[in-house]
Amino acid sequence: MVVFQPHLYSRTAELFDDFVGALSIADRPIVTRVYDARNTGKAGVTGVELVESVKIKNNRAAYIESFDDTVADLKSNVTADDVVLIMGAGDVTKIAADLTNL
Repeated sequence: MVVFQPHLYSRTAELFDDFVGALSIADRPIVTRVYDARNTGKAGVTGVELVESVKIKNNRAAYIESFDDTVADLKSNVTADDVVLIMGAGDVTKIAADLTNL
């Protein structure tokens, strides 16, 4: 499983096809809200739009905006043999901390 938080709306737009390709190969990709550290207000691509395109190749893809809902989903669906990769440049690390109760 992959939990991915895109970083910047503009960067998500620029790398859109690469993100779609990479996320599509995960058994279950989950995309959260975009972390827009610069708050530029520039147009770009949202996590919802990214997941819509990933779903064309992998219908198990999901958009889960809140970290609390993401943690709840993972706790309900992860088994002992699963590997969960959590990545992004924002505050997505909170998910790992919540999962491990750090």
